[in-house]
Amino acid sequence: LDGLRADTLAGRRAGFFGRSVIHPAQLPAVHEACAPDPDEVAWARDLMSRLADRGGVDGDGAAWIDSAGRFVDKAVVERAAWLLDAAASAESAARPVKEGQK
Repeated sequence: LDGLRADTLAGRRAGFFGRSVIHPAQLPAVHEACAPDPDEVAWARDLMSRLADRGGVDGDGAAWIDSAGRFVDKAVVERAAWLLDAAASAESAARPVKEGQK
């Protein structure tokens, strides 16, 4: 499973965000490798919080510079939202399913 984890991490660095497996025992390694990095999730939460504080994205799609000096536009906001969704999905996948539960 170490090789599977390493290969999946390499795929993630190349831009992939998942992979197929053939055995349930492979799932934890793939879930771990595909889960967003905690620093990425913290960045996304901070960005979305700041975005909410400023009233959301401007209707004209304007960009701004955040408090850390980073450029933020609609694509950056969409990436942050995707990261938060991926983190929630990874967290859900990590919880064991109880018998009879879907």
